[in-house]
Amino acid sequence: MSSKTDPAGRSDGAWTAAIVAVLTLAALLRVPGLNTELWYDEIATLLASVRQPLSTILTAFPGVNQHPFFSVLSHGSVAIFGELPWSVRLPAVVFGVAAVWTVWAAGRQMLGRVEALTGAVLVATSSHHVWFSQNARGYTMLATFTLLSTVALLRLIERRDRGDAVLYVACAVLGVYTHLTMAFVLVAHVLTVAGAWALGVPSVRRASPGRLIGIWALTIALIAITYAPYVPDLLRTFAEKAPPQAARVATAGRAATDLLRGVTEGFGVLGLLVAIAGAITGGLWMLRTQPFVVALLVMPAITTVGITAVMGQPIRPRFLFNLSGAAALFVAAGLVLLARTAAQRLSRTSPAAFPACLLALLLALAPGAASALARNAAVPKQDFTQPLALLDRAAAAGTTVVGAGAMCVPLRYYARPWPCLETHDAWRAEVARHRSVLAVHTLIEFWHDPALIETLARDCHDVRRFSGTLGGGDVVVCEAAGGAVNRPPR
Repeated sequence: MSSKTDPAGRSDGAWTAAIVAVLTLAALLRVPGLNTELWYDEIATLLASVRQPLSTILTAFPGVNQHPFFSVLSHGSVAIFGELPWSVRLPAVVFGVAAVWTVWAAGRQMLGRVEALTGAVLVATSSHHVWFSQNARGYTMLATFTLLSTVALLRLIERRDRGDAVLYVACAVLGVYTHLTMAFVLVAHVLTVAGAWALGVPSVRRASPGRLIGIWALTIALIAITYAPYVPDLLRTFAEKAPPQAARVATAGRAATDLLRGVTEGFGVLGLLVAIAGAITGGLWMLRTQPFVVALLVMPAITTVGITAVMGQPIRPRFLFNLSGAAALFVAAGLVLLARTAAQRLSRTSPAAFPACLLALLLALAPGAASALARNAAVPKQDFTQPLALLDRAAAAGTTVVGAGAMCVPLRYYARPWPCLETHDAWRAEVARHRSVLAVHTLIEFWHDPALIETLARDCHDVRRFSGTLGGGDVVVCEAAGGAVNRPPR
């Protein structure tokens, strides 16, 4: 059964109206909660990059936290609208909606309009995708550029059109300018095409290898030009080894566990089972009918994880978010195939059987998605406001307040005058000077001083934890062991 056969009798206008409705829904779902407080990575991006002059953004690379193209766009947004959480995040929102359209475009190219629209609905309503669309980082941009470059490459191989070449180069260059991990996608493209050529895949054999090599050479040259001003900073960045603690915590196993937890929370148990069934069914069907396309969609995950591991860098689930569009296409292809099979068995004559079955499968995803979307809208990614208010009252009552580890960046953003301790020695010296000490910390397991992590876990007893939607991102107020501490009012 070919899933490329679109239902008869539907005009292009009806499909256009349908995708416009889905894009409108995507935009509306990304508004609630958009102005909630920033989390650690967003704050770091704002302080180190977005707030800086444009000339600095274009020439300075403050570290691996940098997403240059996002910072340029966010800087412009803040200049126009003022510095608010929603304006800092605006480029992520715009590209979050654009990513929905990209799934539609990719689905039409690779599958059919039913699958394309189903995939677009999945991405539009995904709480995981909404979370990243409200995250002041470049991940939704990467998702858009990754899938669009793959579509352009497929068209380039099939049609050899100059416009497709321009689109591919633009997506590749802007993707790498957004974040260096996009380079892993380009490596995957080269390896997949080379492997298909060696295996004698007809469509790839018909393409001009010289032309493809020329396009990739041009892409590399343009990437080199965009990153040329950053070379001194890049050399320093890559000369430094990743913090051992982060590498120990952010492993492939931890990334897989975090990813599974996030997907489960976003779908719910029933929805997850339906999504898994769809992904397996769609993946196997596509592997049988379009193995080259499957390789193009899957290989970036292999290169991203493999190269990151070889480099000894931390592996984080968000490094694979740019493959969310590919995942949606696999699920969509499977759901459509399952719905058609069920419709044939239930009613071979009723034209309403197939859409009813497909709608039933999509509705199975709705309860989990609705619950996660509601939480996204109501709860910040990290809650700094409440713990800081609690500590303000404590400081006003005479209690000594300090920050520890990763909390130093948020304390600078919120302009709190308290000392922030980044090493175990600094912690011991500060605590020894006072009778009563309250400390605030977050993301402590990723901090680079294992002795400080151990001391906080052993000797600083939790007073209160403040949770957000960021997994493992609780903000913790704790009481140092020893001295009499005046507890702040709750």
